[in-house]
Amino acid sequence: MNTPQIVIQKAHITITTPFDVAALKPLTMLSVADQVDAFLNPDPNRFEHNFETGVITDPLTGLMWAEETEKLEWDSAVKACADCRLGGFTDWRMPTRLELLTILDLDRCKPCLPPVFETAGEYLWTATETPWSKKEGRTGSARSFFFVGLNYGLVSSDLASYRFRARPVRRAAPASQ
Repeated sequence: MNTPQIVIQKAHITITTPFDVAALKPLTMLSVADQVDAFLNPDPNRFEHNFETGVITDPLTGLMWAEETEKLEWDSAVKACADCRLGGFTDWRMPTRLELLTILDLDRCKPCLPPVFETAGEYLWTATETPWSKKEGRTGSARSFFFVGLNYGLVSSDLASYRFRARPVRRAAPASQ
């Protein structure tokens, strides 16, 4: 039986925007592995905190983060995120489950957040509704949504009538720009 092999041949990349071509480095398996590792294990010190506005920017994901809300039921938390005007921006929203997971530092606990993120709560709502809630067509407070536990970074779900904090987010730029 033959063992499958991966053969990487020359690739051609065309750059259509102004860019310093001299800054390009050859693409190798090691450089791809380094990029994947940097994405899966990002530097928890990468965040940029604007102390004037209170906004925290993540250059890896292109997301901006605001301060946590008070404890609210899910619908009220969505509204509080949308009503956020931090930094003069008006497009704040509640983060998805995956977006919220990008700020966790799992080498820490109680809370598992980088020090730049102050937190008053143990749990943060996400905008991600559970598949079973959607499938069953739940409405109102019977809907269930994912939340992230900040003590250990665990993800769970609860009814929309429960009260957790939320952390508004907005897209500042494309990821890694």
